[in-house]
Amino acid sequence: TIYATTGLTYGTLETTGGASLTADGGTLTTINFRDLGATYSTGETWISFLAQRNGSASTATFAGLSFYNSGGIAAANSEFSIANGGTSGAWRLVDNGPPLINGSTAIVPTSNTTYLLVAQILWGAGTGGTDAVSLFVNPTLSIAPAVADSSLNIAMTNFDKVRIAGGNGVNYTFDEIRIGDSFASVTPVPEASTTAALLLGLSSLVFRRRRSS
Repeated sequence: TIYATTGLTYGTLETTGGASLTADGGTLTTINFRDLGATYSTGETWISFLAQRNGSASTATFAGLSFYNSGGIAAANSEFSIANGGTSGAWRLVDNGPPLINGSTAIVPTSNTTYLLVAQILWGAGTGGTDAVSLFVNPTLSIAPAVADSSLNIAMTNFDKVRIAGGNGVNYTFDEIRIGDSFASVTPVPEASTTAALLLGLSSLVFRRRRSS
């Protein structure tokens, strides 16, 4: 993958510069692994990241994030993915199996539009002790979402690595990858400043005084 100096932004979400671009000018699949420095396997885990389809990039060619267990980076260690693609080209959850199972949303990425993708994992809460994974596309910031755009029960062991990949050099940008134990922890927004709060209070005070006079 290619490092892009200009990162993606989304509303009031806190962001930093820089992003990962899957297009390197060639036609081969681009792959980039990151060690997360922690292993996730119990309780509740939230994941968020920003994604953008650039120009006329294909919606059917895989582009997305895959999460790998502590066994290594072989294909057999890939637990699940959050990506575009599939039959409809929509954002989707993928149980990397075997067997491979897609849980597509109804949202196909529009060109040059930034999306906020957020996943919730409830370890062991799925059918038969599997892990319940939900995907939310463009949820409202500061409010934990209640209705998922896609859900899958996936039998996972753990994950401690993330892979950023674009099939055949497809052109997508990924940025602001976060992992935490709550929705708020992976969708941070700036707190309202004390000055703004104080000004609001003064405006209310003036309004009340005018009414009383």
